[in-house]
Amino acid sequence: MKKSLYSLMLSDEVVRAVDRMAYDRGMSRSGLINRILAQQFSMTTPDMWYESVLDCVAQITETRQRLQLQPQPSASMLSLKSFLDYKYNPTIRYSVELFAEGEGYSGELRVSSRTQNEGLLAMLEDFFTHWAALESGRHPPDTLLVQVENGRFYRRFSLPQKDGQESTDVIGKRIGQYIHQLDLALSAYFHAARIGGGMVYLEKYFDDATK
Repeated sequence: MKKSLYSLMLSDEVVRAVDRMAYDRGMSRSGLINRILAQQFSMTTPDMWYESVLDCVAQITETRQRLQLQPQPSASMLSLKSFLDYKYNPTIRYSVELFAEGEGYSGELRVSSRTQNEGLLAMLEDFFTHWAALESGRHPPDTLLVQVENGRFYRRFSLPQKDGQESTDVIGKRIGQYIHQLDLALSAYFHAARIGGGMVYLEKYFDDATK
């Protein structure tokens, strides 16, 4: 939705009440007023759509013991963390961002670790490179946007058009399940790598998880 600047005459009491509610919800005054008006006219703003999808992602991942929800930087972003059964139990961070694009929406998943350990970064690079190769075999050419760089993984999601029939619950569930499967595969890979055959195990896990 395009946004423009408008001038409104409001009573001071109303503005104070709006500001209190906006503060409690972590929103701006304009954002809250825009939402209230959209709800009044049965409209869905991009921020409302983002929150609905990400709330479902959070609900899905909250049931997974390995994934922990982190404070959210904005309505269009969700952050999670997990850990690896490796030296010093390094943290893995999952960040999902949703954004409007043309007449529809897109999303991106970013997976990273703050480690400076070269051995760990090399293993992460190998895992993500192999995972991306396995995924590419399941998608038509040029439809899978994946990037692996310095032990980090970036995955774009093509989401339904704004007037599509797929519900935000379904979209959120798919993203949440994808993160869960990726995290389990990453954990299993590091465990298998310690006893040998990490890539072979990953291929079998990917085949079983995507059947």
